[in-house]
Amino acid sequence: MTFSLRFQDPTSKDATLLELLLEGAINADHGVAIFAFASTNGVKLLIGDPDFQSFLQRSQFELIVGVDAVTVPSTLKLLGEIEETYEGFQVRVFFHQRSGTLFHPKFCWFASTDCVRVLAGSGNLTRGGLLKNWEAFADTILTSGDQVQLQASWAAWRNRNSPLLRMAGDSAVLARAQRNHGDIRRRHEEDEIEEADNTIDAGPIGAFVLLAQIPKASNRWNQANFDLDTFTDFFEVQPGTHQRVVLLPVAPGGSVGEPEIRQSVSVKSRNFRIELGLAAGLAYPEHNRPIGVFLRVGTRRFRYRLLMPTDQEHTAVSAFLNNQWTGDAKSMMRVKVLLENFRSALPNVKL
Repeated sequence: MTFSLRFQDPTSKDATLLELLLEGAINADHGVAIFAFASTNGVKLLIGDPDFQSFLQRSQFELIVGVDAVTVPSTLKLLGEIEETYEGFQVRVFFHQRSGTLFHPKFCWFASTDCVRVLAGSGNLTRGGLLKNWEAFADTILTSGDQVQLQASWAAWRNRNSPLLRMAGDSAVLARAQRNHGDIRRRHEEDEIEEADNTIDAGPIGAFVLLAQIPKASNRWNQANFDLDTFTDFFEVQPGTHQRVVLLPVAPGGSVGEPEIRQSVSVKSRNFRIELGLAAGLAYPEHNRPIGVFLRVGTRRFRYRLLMPTDQEHTAVSAFLNNQWTGDAKSMMRVKVLLENFRSALPNVKL
């Protein structure tokens, strides 16, 4: 058995719970996960990832979620729809009627022919638990003997609690989940965290903003190229890993859209690509380059704008970028500045 104590820390480059779950699923042939709470955002982050979808297509996976807080009917509906999509995916909801007691476990394990990897800790199946919160968990790889004990303990727990495991569409389950809406009962603090990305804020103290010209490169210029230094230093991604960049697209008025979860792609030119959803379907401009503006708000998490030459803010941002750039005139201009300096120079650019 090998053991590691892991910390998810929004101020560090350490792996997030989401990244470790995806890493565990890549070579597994079956798995189990239990989370006290689940949110629609959390479900989309995990199950919407291409690597996890590949795991579901070939493997058996059982997911159990609780409804004592946070989990709402729309999340259960989404899980039910996903269950219908993948033959080996089973969703159950832990439904109990004990007063003064919470269903509160958070752990999962992924098994392959060689080993079982267990992740057990504090993170829920929510955006905060997977990406944003300070969380801690044990990351353990079991030997064949330990696997037998794990399977026996799991089977015993599941059999003992089987009367409490219900379908996601069960009427009593949905009624309990309905109580978790904020206007019906006291909101759980994790609900607040789920909504914290929906609008822009002042940004973390000491945060950096990257202003980067986006090259045409090919017909798929929405897969923006970045050099290795920018890739590793600013986006905090190491080539060849299962790390994910989370982009939060910001509209001109300041509202924040759905997260874009991106796996990095390396190319022969030693550039590294990150797909920009805001560029999808847009033609590359004939004159002047688009500019990406990225604000780091957590571990590999960024709010971003894509400014086209026709956008009102493009002229001011382009002038600021030109003024700050000290490199080769033929190179793509990329400048990293402190957020407070960016705000002072460009107060009208929402980010």
